[in-house]
Amino acid sequence: MLKQVKPNGEYKEMEKDKTITLSKHEVVLDRDFVEEVWELAFGHDAWDKGFNDQEVLDKLKQYEAHALKWEEQEGLL
Repeated sequence: MLKQVKPNGEYKEMEKDKTITLSKHEVVLDRDFVEEVWELAFGHDAWDKGFNDQEVLDKLKQYEAHALKWEEQEGLL
């Protein structure tokens, strides 16, 4: 079961599905999508290894910068 956080801070049990509630503001994400993004950044089981949002974003930006340099070097842009 997943726990959903209500605006007043209470928890509500949810059936297991593809959603995660992140905060009291009812932010819900597709868990499959989140896990795939984390794995793009840090590989298999990255979600379970505890990387935070900023670490994932920084790693994806690093990959983007490297890809841009490679594309420029190869004359693809």
